[in-house]
Amino acid sequence: MRSVGPFGAKVFSRDELKILEVLSDGRFHSGVELGEVIGKTRSSVLHNIKNIAESGICFNRVVGSKSISNKNEIQRKRQKRK
Repeated sequence: MRSVGPFGAKVFSRDELKILEVLSDGRFHSGVELGEVIGKTRSSVLHNIKNIAESGICFNRVVGSKSISNKNEIQRKRQKRK
């Protein structure tokens, strides 16, 4: 169950905050890499990503390479190609 702050906002766990901090650079990071950063397994990372996404933060996943990144970075790269 997710923690809820005093005004009804969802509260992120320490692991979720660390994942957001790493992803804030806008680059792609594998689940394995994120797991190494927080000291957890890749599947634990994916669980955290799911929780973060449920709060409304968007992520992109590259199928096959299992990398995720901030949606805005993807959009910037697509605009540069045009």
